Amino acid sequence: IHIALRLKDAVESQRQRPDAARKALHKAISLGLPRPAADDPIIEVDDEGIAVPRYGDDCWDLRGLTRRASSPHIWIDFNRIPERHRTAAKEITWSWLNHRTPTDQLERTTAVRERLSPSSIVATYHGDLVPFLIWLDARGIARLRDVTEQDLDAFMTSIHELSIGRSRKAQRLFAVSRIWLHNPYLSPGHRLIRPQWEDADARDFLGPSDWTAENKTPPIHPQVMSPLLVWALRFVDEFAPDILAAIELHDRLVARTREKVAPGDRAIVAGYRRRLLETGEATPGFTRTDGQVGIAQHYLAATLGVGTMALHRHRFLPDVPIVLGAPLDIPMTSRFDDSGAHWRDAIDWYEVPLLRRLLATASLIVTAYLSGIRSGEVRELRRGCCVPHPGWDGAPPHFTISGLEFKGATDEDGNAIPGGRQRDEPWYVIAPVARAIAVAESLSPSDLVFDNAIFAGTHRYRAGAVDAHTANLRVGQFVAWANAYAAENERPHELIPEDDDGAITLVRFRRTLAWFIYRLPGGRVALGVQYGHLRGYTSEGYGMRTRSGLRDVFPMEEARSRIDGMLAAKERLDGGEGVSGPAAARYIEGLEEVGRVFPGGFVSQRGLRALQKNPLLRIYDNGMQHAACCYDATKSLCHPDRERAPNPPRNPALARCDPRCPNEVRTDSHIEALKGEIHRHDVAADSPLLPEPLRERHRQRVEAIASIIEWHEQERRTAP
Repeated sequence: IHIALRLKDAVESQRQRPDAARKALHKAISLGLPRPAADDPIIEVDDEGIAVPRYGDDCWDLRGLTRRASSPHIWIDFNRIPERHRTAAKEITWSWLNHRTPTDQLERTTAVRERLSPSSIVATYHGDLVPFLIWLDARGIARLRDVTEQDLDAFMTSIHELSIGRSRKAQRLFAVSRIWLHNPYLSPGHRLIRPQWEDADARDFLGPSDWTAENKTPPIHPQVMSPLLVWALRFVDEFAPDILAAIELHDRLVARTREKVAPGDRAIVAGYRRRLLETGEATPGFTRTDGQVGIAQHYLAATLGVGTMALHRHRFLPDVPIVLGAPLDIPMTSRFDDSGAHWRDAIDWYEVPLLRRLLATASLIVTAYLSGIRSGEVRELRRGCCVPHPGWDGAPPHFTISGLEFKGATDEDGNAIPGGRQRDEPWYVIAPVARAIAVAESLSPSDLVFDNAIFAGTHRYRAGAVDAHTANLRVGQFVAWANAYAAENERPHELIPEDDDGAITLVRFRRTLAWFIYRLPGGRVALGVQYGHLRGYTSEGYGMRTRSGLRDVFPMEEARSRIDGMLAAKERLDGGEGVSGPAAARYIEGLEEVGRVFPGGFVSQRGLRALQKNPLLRIYDNGMQHAACCYDATKSLCHPDRERAPNPPRNPALARCDPRCPNEVRTDSHIEALKGEIHRHDVAADSPLLPEPLRERHRQRVEAIASIIEWHEQERRTAP
């Protein structure tokens, strides 16, 4: 009753004295706050299958609270805290887990979430709370209630002097502010005074924010991504039948392997020895960790049906020669290329675990890259997620993938849902992705497509989906294996080079897909060729709508691509490059405008909107036609139905570029490329191997290009 009356007083005074009302409300909450006992779970959950640590434990494993199958082992170790601050650290962390942060106490607008996810709590604990409490201990402060303004001034100065980014400094300080905001839920001895950096005058002491909306994830270089995708598809489409057959036989033999010697085992081994000595054959072997050659005991035990102890080298097979290799008895059916050669003569018993991991990694690469699904979401896919759909109006069949989404998965208060939520719209993918998922599903009976078991290096592994660290490690090993195989088979053109931006990670595939579509000549046309269907499912789905989940990546990547191209063209124009064509004046004016609007090439969300609205910036380079387009929808010939359409198209159709169009421009760079085309057509026109009609067509093309070059040289103009 006493608490209820205090709450009533707080509510009634809200209109007249809001600050006093907040204080009264927090005091009322504090009076009625239950304190956890040592044996109490740190948080109440509605799923009995989730393991929840006890409040009195020195380490809290929070992986079960993330509700994600691919979550790594995340824990909070209170032994890292100075002993006199461990009680406060536990209470603070417990409060972060169980209570919302009352951000209404802040005298500023903020985008921070009121409730942290378990993984964010672990990161904040290790990265911010532990350093703060260690700093207090070194300063001789035993309780948080003893912290003064002078102490926080000193702490603020120490943070300012750190060689970390501005955003990271702000995170360090707000972690302390979060402790203060949780004062109503903490014991009196663990409460902080209000940090002075939350005052309006002191808030900007760190300087202006260095945060930008730019996606800083580097795309994988095309010379790296192309051979990597070729090797991954080769595993999924070509090598998979042989590897799956080897895995099936290997696992079946392992299941029947035993260690102890049974009656009759020694007689079987003796007969095996006599047969080898009579025929002069050698027994299979392998290279041990000490470099010596040993008998393939497990392989022989499984194939002979005896216990492994019956195959002791010195006791039972002392005089039998050993040859490296324990080939499995399966026919090789997969071809390496059009030459008809098998990719290998046999699969060795000891290679099977490695090939299993390589095939699983190849399936993950194909799925992550060709679908554009986020790394965390692709690793959480479940068996049966990929469903085929027939094509319509002559289009090829396509597939949809259903699964969880984590980015943007928030509750009604805007806080992240730890386990994510089912995606409303499926991802639209193509046949190679469906085949990759089917291969991954055949590697394990698990409910997860990319189960950690098929990526693990040993028999002991963490249950659940593969985590990001393991997946990235396996991608690196896949690259190493492919390069070793290419070198061994004298195929230097198939080597995967190192990427200048570092290791290849899953999070880079999504960005790389966007880069390929918008950076390569004829981006969307190239996309249609690569993915087997033009615009119907891929570019419309990937680049524009929620079906793909890539709507936040593609517009910015397209904008950066166009701006980079225009800035490069402006540099050439400033260097004296000539321009010709009906839209030459608009082209020069537009390049001058892009230099003013986007100095340095930086693109923000506001800049993206400016690029879409400013008619001077609608400049598109058409590498397929060796021309540029200063797009004006009212004049374009690439959209013949523009006059009948209710809304004119916003972008040119570069695949239908018409040289008579009033939007066309050609530069000296385009002309140099056309001169190279003349040489190619001349060679073809003089070839006796071509029929005369085709040779005549090449001659006509030479004449057309020559007239374009002559016109450019006559009408060529430069920037004033």
